Amino acid sequence: MSLHQLDNEKLRLIVDPAQGVNVLAFNVHQHDAWLPVMPDVRASGSDLKASSFVLIPYSNRIENGRFSFQGKAYQLANAEKHASHGDTRTRPWVVTAASDALIRCSFDSRNHADFNWPWPITAKLNIVFMINGFPHAFGCGIAGHPPCPPAQGGTRITIAH
Repeated sequence: MSLHQLDNEKLRLIVDPAQGVNVLAFNVHQHDAWLPVMPDVRASGSDLKASSFVLIPYSNRIENGRFSFQGKAYQLANAEKHASHGDTRTRPWVVTAASDALIRCSFDSRNHADFNWPWPITAKLNIVFMINGFPHAFGCGIAGHPPCPPAQGGTRITIAH
C-alpha cells in the first residue's frame, strides 16, 4: 500500500492513492484523544475495504449494467452485480502533490484499457487540511468532449468542455 496521511492538531486522514484514493481512516482530536469519524479499516476485525470511496463515473448501481443516453443503448461489464459504484475506487490515481496538509491526485481512464464506461474521463481530487476542517474539491472531465452523462459520488462536479 502507498498510504498518505494528512494531519494537524485536530484532524487525521489516511488515504490510499493506489486504491482509488479511498479513505482508510479519519479521526478528530477531542478531549486529549483521537476519536474515529470514520472507522480505521486497517484495524484487526474490520471487514471493510475502505471508510469512504470516490465513485466515478457513476455512483450507486446501474441495473443490469444497461442504460441508454441520447437514444443509444449501452452495456457495462459486471451486469450480474448491476455495475456498481463506478470504476475508479480500486484503480491507482497519480499523486501530483502531497504534504502533511494536502494531497492532489489525478486519474485518466485512457490509461486503463478495461475501464468500465463508454466514454473516457479525467478526474482530479484535491484535499487540503486546515485547522477546523478540510475543504476538498473534485472535478471530473470528459476526455475528448463527447456528449455523455457524467456523474460522481461526492461533493461537487465540474465538467470541462
